[in-house]
Amino acid sequence: HVYSEGGAITRFLKTKDLIGYAPSYDYLHVCWMDSGPNCMTCGKCRRTLVTLDALGALDKYARSFDIDYYRKHRRDYLKWLYRQVTFPGGDKMVGEAYDILRSDIDLRIKIGSWIRWLAGRLRAGLRMMVKMVTN
Repeated sequence: HVYSEGGAITRFLKTKDLIGYAPSYDYLHVCWMDSGPNCMTCGKCRRTLVTLDALGALDKYARSFDIDYYRKHRRDYLKWLYRQVTFPGGDKMVGEAYDILRSDIDLRIKIGSWIRWLAGRLRAGLRMMVKMVTN
């Protein structure tokens, strides 16, 4: 028999419970990549890092993640977080972390995210137009 467990609570609450379990500090591996270290860039690593940040538990996971790298690139993670909750198709499992970190997301992050999104749409439209003209 297979039993599914934990469907009644959010990913955020699962992580909040996990930070009370000391063995997870050294062995937490959430990465979509192979069995190596957490890559810090895939969706699961990013989601976990911003959640740990929101919960004030980053330092506990210094052996599972490169926390110095995260801190140096925190603005990039906050940009990613903002895009996830604002743009279509984002990772909606980060909503609770966003609610806590929202005050750290300044206007420059928001405007930059919108410009990046619009530029991507323009590039896609131009590629489609070029393809139509060349066919």
